[in-house]
Amino acid sequence: MNFEPKVGKITFRNPFAISSIAGITDASFGNKFSNLVGAIFLGGFSIDERTIEASRRIALRGRKEFIFDDPIEKISEELRKARGYVPGVNVRASRKEELMLVSEICAKRGAILEINAHCRQKEVIEAGSGEILLRKQEILEDWIKSAKERGTTVSLKIRSGVVDEVSLAKRMERAGLDILHVDAMGSKGADLEAIRRIRNATHLFIIGNNSVRCFVDVKEMFGRGANMVSLARAILENPSVLSELNKSWKKHLAKLGWYNAPKHLCRGGDLRSLAFCCPPFRKCPLQRTLRDIGLSEKSYILLKKFFAERNGIKDDPFTCFGNIVWCCKNTKPCFMRDRALAEKGMSYKEYMEMKRELSEFILRGLRE
Repeated sequence: MNFEPKVGKITFRNPFAISSIAGITDASFGNKFSNLVGAIFLGGFSIDERTIEASRRIALRGRKEFIFDDPIEKISEELRKARGYVPGVNVRASRKEELMLVSEICAKRGAILEINAHCRQKEVIEAGSGEILLRKQEILEDWIKSAKERGTTVSLKIRSGVVDEVSLAKRMERAGLDILHVDAMGSKGADLEAIRRIRNATHLFIIGNNSVRCFVDVKEMFGRGANMVSLARAILENPSVLSELNKSWKKHLAKLGWYNAPKHLCRGGDLRSLAFCCPPFRKCPLQRTLRDIGLSEKSYILLKKFFAERNGIKDDPFTCFGNIVWCCKNTKPCFMRDRALAEKGMSYKEYMEMKRELSEFILRGLRE
């Protein structure tokens, strides 16, 4: 069983990324952490005349920026220097022509093109780039479609709470977007609900960002549907944070298997957590969720029973409802579930792989 995060043809060694920090995240910075991350987003790079001028104005007031005479060639050079991780290129663009040149470079180098619709610096917005693009979604659609025609893996970096991120995500997914990199900015730490809403509405590969400083933060984002998490300032504050996360991740993976398994539905998990729910026999969040998604209680029960029959998961005399398809995550102690697993000769990892497949089966059932 392979539990590494994947998007398209790209497989990441682990679910940790370094997000772009203007004036800091280049290949020389990223290579210091190459054995600790799955991806590093270089940049942000301003790539056309208007965004380059915006960078110059930002730099005049003391902020770090990447400013190059030939940013397209510099990006190509930075990608040649990148070692040991999947590189991404975060670009500020106001014109399609330069963006497609970068797209072609990324496609050739196996890199991710990340369109910056995140930067809220006044100068960048005035240049027609960054956050203002969230209000010009037809432009983003066109850029994504054109980049995909060039064989490029495309990410879109956004900040939650600016526009309706669910409708944005669904629209960009239809355009061919691969990755939504979400700065889940809340009033008190990360807006985990934004991650959950996007996960419930799309099949996009989600990178969660904001307030990630320890593995507890990581698990909270995983539990709402993030496939990966990214860090930026946290690395500058604590250069050992990625080493600490890797140690925790390996222990977590050894125990759980399904590395980004959702939290239980009653604890705020996304729709994948239906795989862990009991039959709907009492009032709980399950009934409300089934109503919201238009799935009857009878159909939900039949979906799980059919999955068990199709996969040869036989009923047992140990568990509460007679079959492990109704059991909870292996992180929750349960001697009855564990007795049933022992009788079947099923490891925790195999159990969680079954639950992952069950979640996908249920969600397919919702779409059909």
